[in-house]
Amino acid sequence: MDALQTDLDRLAHNWNSHSIRCQKRYAELPSGRPDVMYFVPELINGYDFKTCVNPEDVNLCIQLYGKEKACSKNFKS
Repeated sequence: MDALQTDLDRLAHNWNSHSIRCQKRYAELPSGRPDVMYFVPELINGYDFKTCVNPEDVNLCIQLYGKEKACSKNFKS
């Protein structure tokens, strides 16, 4: 399992650090490195749309809608 996680981590790092080039056809889309575009959106004239939420509201949503879905016993540890 560690080998799989190592491969997934390497893939995520490679994908998030590669450079996305400008597209003439879709000029309105941003270009740059995905990690930079996500963590520092101001550099590409982007916006950070995070919203502060009340932890009590989160817990209430988990209680109301966070029910465990049934799955095969083969997938449970």
